[in-house]
Amino acid sequence: MNNEEMFNDFDKRLKLALKSAGYTQVRVAQEIRVSKGAMLNYVKGRIPEAEILYKISKLLGVSIEWLLTGKESREVLTNEEEMLIDYYRKLNEIQKIRVLGYLEGIIEASK
Repeated sequence: MNNEEMFNDFDKRLKLALKSAGYTQVRVAQEIRVSKGAMLNYVKGRIPEAEILYKISKLLGVSIEWLLTGKESREVLTNEEEMLIDYYRKLNEIQKIRVLGYLEGIIEASK
């Protein structure tokens, strides 16, 4: 598969991601600070520069890999999952042990 074949459905995947996330092209353009014209070009299939592609993928909750290829090598985290990871990383070691114990207790109690 050549690069053109790999990326030829970028426009379809971007449109699907917009719809799934409940965003309009205009809103995404505003939030990632690109022109409406640039966003229109992306929806028509033009691949954005890496930084813009990153911002779009984060905003819409999809991976760059999926936008470009339609494939996923790993599961995409939800915003809540990313938030939990961020909070967890801010804890000291004792706090981390307590949180893990608490979560294990919740899971065991629900069985």
